[in-house]
Amino acid sequence: VQPAILRHAYRIESSLTVAANSLKFDKVKLSLGDNTLTGNVAVDMQAAPTFTAALNASSLDLDALQTAVAPSAAAQPAPENSFNIPHDVSGVLRFTGNAVRLRGGNIRDIIFATTVADGIATLDELGAQLPGSTATRISGKLTTARGQPQFIGKVDLRSENLRGLLGWL
Repeated sequence: VQPAILRHAYRIESSLTVAANSLKFDKVKLSLGDNTLTGNVAVDMQAAPTFTAALNASSLDLDALQTAVAPSAAAQPAPENSFNIPHDVSGVLRFTGNAVRLRGGNIRDIIFATTVADGIATLDELGAQLPGSTATRISGKLTTARGQPQFIGKVDLRSENLRGLLGWL
């Protein structure tokens, strides 16, 4: 059975460089419907897997994507206490987005930067302009405790229209 997301028009373009223990995807362009991501991705398998990815989207409609990837009725929930961040994978991911449509609202100026190493995902920065004239910045560390995610960090939220933000949430 074909996954629901693959029933929509999609396209992947990239230049690829292959070496003995590495892959490098330059000028990546991933399109699904009207949504497009661009950027670069590198994977090094010399010792433990290491990745670097920098992705950008001028606009994304997550409302439309959520419909495209909605799980089928046969989907099974994840088992309890199954959250895990691999200890043998490390890397850096950076995503920037100009505008994202989510839950009927618009999120602007998105920055997501994270580093993964030794079973810890460090959220270097997550920032965005949310509905309700709200600015947010989040940073911290995501770890695993007995199969459950544990986040310790800082959240800075400033809203000129709290009622508008809460209505969107």
